[in-house]
Parts: sequence; structure tokens; C-alpha cells
Amino acid sequence: MTQLEGLRCHSDAGSQFTSIRYGERRAELGAVPSIGTVGDSYDNALAETVNGLYKTELIRGPGQGPWRTVEDVELATLGWVHWHNAERLHGYLGDISPVEFETAWHADRQRALQAIAATFGAVAKTKSLRTDVSSVTGLDNSRPTGQTFTQTAAIRG
Repeated sequence: MTQLEGLRCHSDAGSQFTSIRYGERRAELGAVPSIGTVGDSYDNALAETVNGLYKTELIRGPGQGPWRTVEDVELATLGWVHWHNAERLHGYLGDISPVEFETAWHADRQRALQAIAATFGAVAKTKSLRTDVSSVTGLDNSRPTGQTFTQTAAIRG
């Protein structure tokens, strides 16, 4: 039988998706459910929250509508999803937008990678020093040991 590693089955908590046979078949395939068990706090809570926000802010919100066609709702939904994913201020992110947060995260990560590269550049410059230390200590220079690393780090300061 084929195992589908990493497969996630998205479903609601309807009886057909909570049946024993469905669970057995999902397990045979190696799939995991997208929701928790019925009645627990992981039972589609995030999706329900986003749907509630969408309905409150866009569909039934003040100044919205009237929705004359399905296309009107679809276009407004596209705009709301873009705003929600990119522009809204998010309290968990320090009241900045997700785009600003991701931009800052990537910049921080880039600075960290540059600092690591600079550190490894400094370590490479101490290679001849490590050779000198290993000749004095008798340690194998082909594989850094705790003592060689500690001595190199102490010299670098």
C-alpha cells in the first residue's frame, strides 16, 4: 500500500469524517487530520475565527453591500483576503502588518547570517593559529576538539 507522507486531510467534523472506517483508511494512507477530535479546542477553531471576521468585517459590516451579484462578493473577498494577509495590523506581531513583520524578520535573519559568515571568516583566519596550537598540544588538527575550539575562541575574544 502506498504511504502518502505528509498528507493532511482537510474536513469538517461531520459524521462521515469522524467514523471509525474513515479514520482507519486515513491511517492506512499515512494521512493526518486537519482538525482535532470533535468537541476539543482544536476543532477548526482558527478557520471559524477567520470566517467570523470575514463575515463581520466584510459581508455584514457597516458600509458594505448591498451585494448585487456573486461577482461583487468575490471581488470584495479578494480585496479583504489581501488586506487580511498583508496589511492589517496584528496585535501578536506588535501592531504591525504581516508584511512589515516578514520584512523585518528576513532583514534580521540576513543580519544574523552575515554575522555568522563574519564569525566563520574570523575562524578561517585563525586556521594557522589552530595548526600552531595542535602542534604544541598534539591534538589532531583535521577534526576540531573542544580544547582547540576553546583556545581559538579565547584568542579571538
